[in-house]
Amino acid sequence: MAYLKALDDYFDVDEAIVYAKKATGKNKNSYTTNIICALIEAQKEMGSDWSEVYNLTNNVRLNRSLNRDMKEEAVKIIFEYMDLYK
Repeated sequence: MAYLKALDDYFDVDEAIVYAKKATGKNKNSYTTNIICALIEAQKEMGSDWSEVYNLTNNVRLNRSLNRDMKEEAVKIIFEYMDLYK
């Protein structure tokens, strides 16, 4: 739901971030909910702090305590794109 809300308006993702944070709060150890939240937060940072765009998602990638409940192919696709912001 949060990701779809973010896609609704790329320039106003505040409501989507609220939904994403609620999801991660309910499932703190999920890689999937954390990476989706980070992607939405990165979208918001594109309007102000480009250095955070990469860091937000990379922090999730480096967090080994998360349950890798996402297909590796999906992770690969995400980071093929997000690594461009490094």
